[in-house]
Amino acid sequence: METPPLDAETGRTSTAAGITLYASPLFRIVRAPMETRLLQILVCPVCKSALRHDRERQELVCAADRLAYPIRDGVPIMLPSEARPLDEAPAPAA
Repeated sequence: METPPLDAETGRTSTAAGITLYASPLFRIVRAPMETRLLQILVCPVCKSALRHDRERQELVCAADRLAYPIRDGVPIMLPSEARPLDEAPAPAA
């Protein structure tokens, strides 16, 4: 039996039998723009400094290391190997 699609706003769906299903609590974190609380928790994986959210470029920026970590589909990619040095131009959007 196929599960009906989730409502993008609420994270829930109803089946033909009238049963309401809910997505995990992480649904809102992944689907929503970067949450303030998440930004308070995340730090640079290299130096543990606070990060600044660059909404225009969809990156988390570490001023101390001059690195920008990408945010893809609402998920911050906190791998040093994925970080862009701030000296470089940002990668074109796919």
